[in-house]
Amino acid sequence: MGAVGVVVLAAGAAVVGGFSRWTADATARFITFLVMATGLGGAAWEVARWFAVGVAWAILLGLAAAAFSAPGAPAGGVPTYGQLWRRWWGSLHRFEGWRYAVCLVPALAVAEVIGVWWHQEKAYWIALAVVIVVRRRGGSLLRATQRCLGTCAGVLVGGALVLWVPPSWAIVAVVSVLAGLRPLLKERNYAAYATVMTPLVVLLMDLGRTPGLSTIGYRLIDTVIGCLIAILPTLVLRRRYVA
Repeated sequence: MGAVGVVVLAAGAAVVGGFSRWTADATARFITFLVMATGLGGAAWEVARWFAVGVAWAILLGLAAAAFSAPGAPAGGVPTYGQLWRRWWGSLHRFEGWRYAVCLVPALAVAEVIGVWWHQEKAYWIALAVVIVVRRRGGSLLRATQRCLGTCAGVLVGGALVLWVPPSWAIVAVVSVLAGLRPLLKERNYAAYATVMTPLVVLLMDLGRTPGLSTIGYRLIDTVIGCLIAILPTLVLRRRYVA
């Protein structure tokens, strides 16, 4: 039932995310953390409290930065909510409005089925790899392949960082560097972006724990399986458009 709930919630978020750029980013984060929460088991609520503390701290830092920054010029041509609603509703009458959901939901469903039947501690990484690789924008086969390669490389980098067992200050420094690189790489190189993003997820999930080599090996296998599943919808749609 948990796997079914993840797929249903992800499907709803995928459709709603087409409303605006803000909702697209918010729903992408929602789906990612939804899948991550399935790997936390009974500790999910405990972790959620600390996440709330982190969100509150980030908001305070954002407000402080905004207070000391120079006000920018008002953006011209910002669409109203009415315009956004009409555009979103109109997109649902075309295939493009459903494209992200069509790519994500079947792949995520397959990943969840494999995770349920394959009784393995890190099987949720199959679904997580699907969520990372299948994106609303940049749906070409080349970019999907770049994200797959970057995600696999990121798992290895993140695993090495966790096995190193760095002190707390080093973890903060590594996370700061990786987080700073994300926006710079997001629009320039998808492989490098995924390579940077995935270690952040690994550090987040394994903070305070030291997994063995077998755990990292399973995680890499799960990631490869998830990437292969995630590429299939792109291949199918590519054939559709070519035909």
